[in-house]
Amino acid sequence: MSSSYKRLTIKRFPRVQERETAEARYWRNFTNPEVQTHNAPVSCIHFSATAPHDFAVTCSTHVSLHAAATGRQIRSVGRFDHVAHSAQLRSDGKLMGTGDHTGTVKVIDVKTKGILRAFREHKAPTRVVRWSCDGLQLASGSDDKTLRLWDLPTSTAVQVRQGHADYVRALAASPSSPDTWISGSYDHTVKMWDTRQPKGNVLELSHGAPVEACLFLGGGGLCVSAGGNEVKVWDLLGGGGGRLLHTLANHQKTVTCLALDGTGSRLLTGGLDRHVKIYNLENFKVVHMLKYQAPVLALALAPDNSSLVAATTDRALTIRRRDLRHAAALAEREMAKSGRIGGPVGSDGGPRSVRTGTARYFNRGKTEGAGEGDVKVAARRSRAIASYDESLRKFRFREALDRGLATGSPLVVAALLEALRERGALEKALSGRDAAGLEPVVAYLAKHLTNPRHTEQLIAVTSSVLDMYGDVVASSPKALGLFAKLRAQQTQGN
Repeated sequence: MSSSYKRLTIKRFPRVQERETAEARYWRNFTNPEVQTHNAPVSCIHFSATAPHDFAVTCSTHVSLHAAATGRQIRSVGRFDHVAHSAQLRSDGKLMGTGDHTGTVKVIDVKTKGILRAFREHKAPTRVVRWSCDGLQLASGSDDKTLRLWDLPTSTAVQVRQGHADYVRALAASPSSPDTWISGSYDHTVKMWDTRQPKGNVLELSHGAPVEACLFLGGGGLCVSAGGNEVKVWDLLGGGGGRLLHTLANHQKTVTCLALDGTGSRLLTGGLDRHVKIYNLENFKVVHMLKYQAPVLALALAPDNSSLVAATTDRALTIRRRDLRHAAALAEREMAKSGRIGGPVGSDGGPRSVRTGTARYFNRGKTEGAGEGDVKVAARRSRAIASYDESLRKFRFREALDRGLATGSPLVVAALLEALRERGALEKALSGRDAAGLEPVVAYLAKHLTNPRHTEQLIAVTSSVLDMYGDVVASSPKALGLFAKLRAQQTQGN
């Protein structure tokens, strides 16, 4: 008889879930954030372009050098009498340029921590310092509204530019030409300079808000400026000299910092709304977002994309590192799904044969998944019959309902009530109960009567229970309270 019994079918409602993209998986792989607390908010973070890609942190009167692999401080430079600004490592990682609140620009030997040069021509705090792409010149922007280009051998300013009408807070060197620079100011403009021209700027762009950061994209034909809650992308070569390509307005508050990933294909923006947005530079759409515990002041990503470091206003420095082992396993699974077994690739683009006797040989195929056109055959497994099914099979309707209620699953109870109604046994399952036996039924009705998924079914059940057990309520204070709640909900429904 048990073989002919058809088990209760539990209704399944569709799950609402978003498929995680490969892009999201990549950025989520920056796991286990390490938070370091400093004595003041960190104003600048900069990675060395040379392996192992250590990074400099500018905080108050100190600049510290941290190991990218561990995040630990490996060297501290405290040669500042006032607040330091914008410590930048040269591409070889041997020299560091900094500004400070007195306007002094310093060139420091990273290994010995000795000051090799000190330029004191700025008349106000020097907020931003950058190296040229060839590493032979250093440029600085100051609150005295000027930009200066320094010659290291002679310790003098070879050029002074005075085109801005307010504080200069952003500066970027062209990745392809040591003579081309862009600067951003609180006068709401971005200017492009060519040091081969003795006077004036080559190009002026109106951002429309005080400019906090700017940088070049690609080979230097595009640039990005950040000010207010907008990031703007400019074409420096087309459109007769400066054409607005895109306006990115995904932040709710001021955008304070910009960064590029190691491939140059993703733009990262940090803002006072505590978010870091990541854009795909092919279509300038947000592909991922990170949220921090406080407004973001500075942001940097290692050239090999191994570490993501952000500074916030609560004096925290948050370091996220990629789990490279997880990334390798993920890549192997992606290869398996595409029909290629993870492992070495042969000259024909397919998998190279795996040598017998190795761990890879014995583990081969374990990560392989079904292809898009493959037919999946579900394995048949015998399932033990559920307790409420067993009672229902033996026509013990009251016991079946009690066992269904004991599971705590509204989907199971809904299926049971429907099965009892179809068998004409719903009244039998509800009848013959004392106060103790009635309590779980009334508790379930009181809890789920207002659930839109079950309301229609439970209205009829509630009416039957109220009609059948008016005399039982008085003997159970708990049942009395549940009945009062149930009657109130039924009144609201009507």
